[in-house]
Amino acid sequence: MDNEDGVSDVVGYILIFGIVVTSIAVITVFGLPTIQNAKDVAFYQKGKNSMSHLESNVEEISRGPIRGEKLNREVLMDIGEGFLEVKPNETNFTLIKDGEDVIYSAEIGVIRYNFQDMVTSLEMNGLFEKTAGSNSSGVLIEPNLFIANDSKGNLSVNVHIINITGEDIGFSGEKYLAISNIGFKKIYQSEKSPSCSNLTIKVSSDHSFGWRNYVRSEIDDLSNNFSVHITGKELLINITNTDREDIYLNVYETKLEVEVR
Repeated sequence: MDNEDGVSDVVGYILIFGIVVTSIAVITVFGLPTIQNAKDVAFYQKGKNSMSHLESNVEEISRGPIRGEKLNREVLMDIGEGFLEVKPNETNFTLIKDGEDVIYSAEIGVIRYNFQDMVTSLEMNGLFEKTAGSNSSGVLIEPNLFIANDSKGNLSVNVHIINITGEDIGFSGEKYLAISNIGFKKIYQSEKSPSCSNLTIKVSSDHSFGWRNYVRSEIDDLSNNFSVHITGKELLINITNTDREDIYLNVYETKLEVEVR
């Protein structure tokens, strides 16, 4: 009888030990990755919130009194385990009127937040998101490019270029970005009548597909002839309203100097 009790105790201990080991294994295999994934999502969202806050501040200092000239702002960027970089010499934006008249062409810069394989970028004060290495890109906040028809069938294209200047910057953790509006100017402005019949927009960007999707959403519902071609980072958009001059074109530029503090 005592031997049977002893065997029962051993079997019981073995069963309990097996259950404990199995539970630990299940937590290790399934639970910990789930917990880590939840932490990663929270870290990435925190960085995205900082980028959205940055976009709001850029909007304010580029559209303030006298178009924000000489205004400045320090924005706290809490990037955590991610990496923020400011690249003034990336993202080329070009506007061509009537096939050969280059209205504007320059590198307008990008502020980019990287976390693992996710990328969120501020370009022309539009906020774009993508997975690193992927062509697909989404638009979180629309860039400063607006297209609309008026009641007479004329097309209005309004562009407010945000040109980021300064040195290349890169950091992790928590730091301030000092942003200064160092100048606003009119690049091109239609007066009381339309000024062109054809407009070409070229964008060279890591988020070329996001730009394409946004521009198409602006012009798909309009009664215009347009073509969209994309090759890697290069986006080419051609808009022809009709065969006469019926496009109002207004182009402005705000230059922002960005420093880290």
